Amino acid sequence: MGFSRLSLAQYPGGIENHSVEEVKANIASMFEGIVDAWTKPPQIVESASSVARTKEIVFKGSFNEINDFFYQKQWTDGLPIVPPTTASIEEMLRWTDIAPDQVIAVLPMANRNATPWTIAANAVMAGCSPEYMPVLIAAVEAFGDPNYQLKDIGSTSSIKPFIVVNGPIINLTASIKLCS
Repeated sequence: MGFSRLSLAQYPGGIENHSVEEVKANIASMFEGIVDAWTKPPQIVESASSVARTKEIVFKGSFNEINDFFYQKQWTDGLPIVPPTTASIEEMLRWTDIAPDQVIAVLPMANRNATPWTIAANAVMAGCSPEYMPVLIAAVEAFGDPNYQLKDIGSTSSIKPFIVVNGPIINLTASIKLCS
């Protein structure tokens, strides 16, 4: 089922993570989109899965090389990450029956789709145990709820959203290590 594309110009991703060359290319691409939106009739666009792109292997190397690569791309704050292999992500996905490419939430500021695949990849990098996947999905769903207003969280003192987990679920995860 398709939908009519709105005429929007949106910067792809977080500008702070892009090189000068990537910013220039993205802005040029946005400009082309604006011209197309003003000069061509709306298109019917089929919903696309983000999994194919997110399954792409972006870098191969040793533990230190991978961590250096992620740091240079500003995908980490400099603390070590666990490299997210396909096998480790698929192990996380065993703990949910939600399709890997189903959109759980659209997260501001980068306006990116959060799917079980992307949640699992980030959980692996943080060192989470696979058993945490249902809680992580619920947390991302809550953060993406417009009533939570994640887009409005910000200050010069670097406020970070967090969750507190309580109730019967803690019995399942009591012996499992915490995520970083």
